[in-house]
Amino acid sequence: MVRSNSSNWRSIGVNASLIVLFILCGHVSYVKAQSDHNYVVFEEDFEDKELENWEFWSPESSTGSSYAIFYDNGNNVLRIKGDAIGIIGNQDWENYTVETRVKFVEGIEEAHINFRMDQPSPRYFIRVPEEKLVLTKEYKGEFIDLTSVDFSREDNIWYTLRLICEGNQFWVYLDNDLQFTFTDEDEPLTVGRIGLESSPSSVIFYDDVRIYASHEYYVHKLIEEANNAINDAIQVNANTSDAEETLEDARKKEREGDYKGAENLANKAINQAIQAKIEKLSQSEPTSEEGSESRWSIEMIAAVISIGAACFGVIGWVIRTKNTRRRGQVLFTKLLNEIDDVYTNFKMNANRCETELLKIKGEVLAGFKEGILEEESLHDLEGRIDAYLKEVRKEIKTG
Repeated sequence: MVRSNSSNWRSIGVNASLIVLFILCGHVSYVKAQSDHNYVVFEEDFEDKELENWEFWSPESSTGSSYAIFYDNGNNVLRIKGDAIGIIGNQDWENYTVETRVKFVEGIEEAHINFRMDQPSPRYFIRVPEEKLVLTKEYKGEFIDLTSVDFSREDNIWYTLRLICEGNQFWVYLDNDLQFTFTDEDEPLTVGRIGLESSPSSVIFYDDVRIYASHEYYVHKLIEEANNAINDAIQVNANTSDAEETLEDARKKEREGDYKGAENLANKAINQAIQAKIEKLSQSEPTSEEGSESRWSIEMIAAVISIGAACFGVIGWVIRTKNTRRRGQVLFTKLLNEIDDVYTNFKMNANRCETELLKIKGEVLAGFKEGILEEESLHDLEGRIDAYLKEVRKEIKTG
């Protein structure tokens, strides 16, 4: 009898151990997915009022669908009306986390947060009808609800949705609370883009879109950015030999699996390429005397022409000057805000902050060279950038 009880307890102990092991394995898998996706590869808060990186799609049969930047209580958001999808990302995106805020505004049916999406299918998407949160798969012309959880949705308040996809496993969060997990064992979709979607007769607001990925993928994209920066500098005949050498070292580190080393070198290559471009643009800036001579030459030619034509020329020059000044004021304000925003958002990441500030410095010089920014504006903007660069470079040295 005692032996039997002992055997039973041993059996219970073994079963309990297996259960604990199973739970721990699931937890480790969950933690891995969480910890791997720590690097932002895309973010959008719509404050710049630009949608140039986005692609929008709606069925041909859809009428009244639209998308726009909308001002909502002191904040710019993406407003999607009707049966339309705002698409971002690359088709080769694989394992990542997507996070966005969403608000259900009027005529509400559903909102869809699409991921691993082709254009526009196959795909996975989170459906948010009024009483459920549903993970759905569209594949081979069929819509399959994979799993769901009860959810009492309210309109005109912001929710934060976050989903993690790692291999064929998915985790879905609402306002930082895990709602469900799912493993797709039936022909899982492995790659695809992100899509923010409304439904017929609905208006949905989206904001603060972020895509997180692993350090490996982040470094891969950073190396691509460095390559693009070098090509951009080559377009103005800048000397990019140092940047190209650094980029090759970054690629070597990437192949060796040293992602931190590759990240630092890729950032350095970007900075070198931008700096080379800035130096080249600086060398080709017209002097004030050259600009003055050019203007006097135009006036001398105009003087030879008839008085009537000269009058029209002066009027046209005044109009162009006013338009240029107006454009210069708009560009100055835009760049000044961008400089401050970059420092505020990235000052805790000194390398990233330096890279972004140098990019803006290139834009400042380009604006001056094109005659949009005046010399005083150039000095003001460069002074602000240099002051911030001085601070972040202190952090880089001490770090």
